[in-house]
Amino acid sequence: MGNYTTLLLDVDGTLLDFEEAERVALEVTFRRHGYPLDHSIKKMYHSINRTLWKQFERGEISREQVIYSRFVDLIPSGRYRRRRPYI
Repeated sequence: MGNYTTLLLDVDGTLLDFEEAERVALEVTFRRHGYPLDHSIKKMYHSINRTLWKQFERGEISREQVIYSRFVDLIPSGRYRRRRPYI
């Protein structure tokens, strides 16, 4: 057997529950900033997020653009009114 210099592991969905981590992160982020988060908003977020990641995979945008644009694209949709001031 030859010597390996790199070992790649795909742990998403096996060792790591990415969907649960994303759900918790969204809930915490929206709650901290006073925004409501219901099923329709989650659906819109996931649609925006999927579209941005596809653009990234095609080399059209950077990873940083994906990370920041998904919220920039979601919040101005007019669906949001903060329940309390940003703290």
